[in-house]
Amino acid sequence: MLKFYFEQPQNYPDMVRRIRDADARRLICITVVNAQEILHHAVNALKDRPDQKERVILQLYEDLFNLLAFLRHIPVLPFDKDAYRRFVAISQVQTGIGTRDRRIAAIALARDATVVTANRRHFDLVPELKVEDWTINPSQSATQDQDTTVP
Repeated sequence: MLKFYFEQPQNYPDMVRRIRDADARRLICITVVNAQEILHHAVNALKDRPDQKERVILQLYEDLFNLLAFLRHIPVLPFDKDAYRRFVAISQVQTGIGTRDRRIAAIALARDATVVTANRRHFDLVPELKVEDWTINPSQSATQDQDTTVP
């Protein structure tokens, strides 16, 4: 979801509005796993090559700067003992989901949060997990906003 928010906001105006509204109401957060993924992507995009074009390197560092500013202002949910126990339980029942997605789901379950994602295919497999896709028009969504959201 954050990928669309940062890279294609013009294509998802409803999603951008919902994220900004939830943020203004202090109802939005991410997991430490989401932070790990987006930082990994941003850092790997910065290659230590002397031949990198000026506009590319400047844009990549601007993107990293904006990402760090975003992470400074948004709450990040930890992967703690409760999340670990739920991760183990999910892993025993559902192995068709990637490790990081299981960790995100476990954190959300531990905090009774809703996972906001365009990847419903995996997250819908987790029993009792609340999942929403904000890339679709809100009138198409069958679920209502919850108190805490995790993009």
